[in-house]
Amino acid sequence: MSPSSFERLHREERGLVTGSFVRIALVFVILAIAANETGQVVMAKIRVQGATDAAASAGADAYYMTRNPVRAQTAALEAAAESDPGTRVTSFQAAYDGTVTVRATGTAHTWILQRLSFLRHLGIEHAVEEGKHVP
Repeated sequence: MSPSSFERLHREERGLVTGSFVRIALVFVILAIAANETGQVVMAKIRVQGATDAAASAGADAYYMTRNPVRAQTAALEAAAESDPGTRVTSFQAAYDGTVTVRATGTAHTWILQRLSFLRHLGIEHAVEEGKHVP
């Protein structure tokens, strides 16, 4: 190889490492954002389910003690708020046999899903739980 062809080959490879590094870094950033979004959705599901479970248990216990559905609902709402303030109880039902059904929703704290209207529904979690007093 003559010096001029060596210089030409070296000149053509300039920026190859930098370009590869930028592409690899971009892929890792995209993967990190996707992992964060997925993790936030999973954690929101766990939080909403936990708050709904606490609300159903508290509501069932209060209904067993008082036989008053209003007091049972108040206890359920307080338990849900204490467990996760971001969870919103959407429905409460107390049956005559002491079974309490609670429905709740919560939103995942994401970077992408909550900002794009066509993906927003993916970050909203719903949970339904039935509770009955266990003596």
